[in-house]
Amino acid sequence: MAAVGQNWDEQGKRGIQLLFDAEQEAAKIVEEAKQNRVTLLRTAKDEAEKEAREYRERLEAEYQSEVAKYSGSDSEHFSDLDKKREALLAKMQKDVAAHEAEVIDLLLQYAFKIE
Repeated sequence: MAAVGQNWDEQGKRGIQLLFDAEQEAAKIVEEAKQNRVTLLRTAKDEAEKEAREYRERLEAEYQSEVAKYSGSDSEHFSDLDKKREALLAKMQKDVAAHEAEVIDLLLQYAFKIE
């Protein structure tokens, strides 16, 4: 009977050792999962920072392009304004010439109208 009891003790010890080994393996798996999680979070953070930096750089480049487009040299700016002024004057002269006779007739009518 002592052999049977001893056999149970050995099986119990082996069972406890198996549980202990399984617990250690589970702890390793959990630790690896934590490390993987940290690595993934770092990678995601780095990627997000990279995307934000690229987006910021692209917006800055677009802004600088717009600034450069509208802030040419003063001579370019004044030349552009002069062209617009000339076009506006030409349109006004054309309108005056087209309606000159009508305006003169109206002025004469009002000037000679007796009330």
